Amino acid sequence: MKTKKFTVKVNTNDEYDVANGPDYAMIVIDAKAAKHIRSMAKFVERKRILCTEEFDYTPDFKTEIGENSKGKPMLENWQGDSDVMCLRIYSHGFLWTGMLKNTQIHLETEEISLDAIKAVL
Repeated sequence: MKTKKFTVKVNTNDEYDVANGPDYAMIVIDAKAAKHIRSMAKFVERKRILCTEEFDYTPDFKTEIGENSKGKPMLENWQGDSDVMCLRIYSHGFLWTGMLKNTQIHLETEEISLDAIKAVL
């Protein structure tokens, strides 16, 4: 089965507590997930709604520990814990939102365009 791996930045809503949050999310999308996301994006467009959300704990969060010789970030597993992770699907793309567990700090990944998952289908 075809898959595509994405590494996207993670943002938080708390500029003072970013040291506790993850820096990146690694996300693997297979054909089944890609079809579901595209189907839900068409639903969003057809119903003329902003987006739809569903619980989804796909992201594997990472912490940046430096850069390699090519200037790419070196990552290791994030030691924190997230809660209420949701896949948010728009008509043009998708992302994940959630919270740092036991806090009011929100997490949000960068958006991935629908075009980026075409290769998996």
